[in-house]
Amino acid sequence: MERSGEDLHSFRALAERSMLADYTKDRGIAATWPELASTWREQVRGRDRWRQFQLEDFRRLRKRYGVTWVVVERPGVAGLECPYANKAVMVCRVE
Repeated sequence: MERSGEDLHSFRALAERSMLADYTKDRGIAATWPELASTWREQVRGRDRWRQFQLEDFRRLRKRYGVTWVVVERPGVAGLECPYANKAVMVCRVE
């Protein structure tokens, strides 16, 4: 969502889906409401090294946080079913 030309500010609203906390845009919420800080920190840390994630890493997110869909850059991740794609990214189901 931080790629040039992408609209990161309305993803949740347009997708009508929640998403894991993000360091870039959600840290202000955690600072404003300290009771959310530990949940924010845990979710951000759960995504550490996401650019190197493999199938088992995404399955860990599903088990821990209920993640059922992910957006990954092409060429994607072996083992993920990705029914939607464009030239840059793929939308994949986490089973």
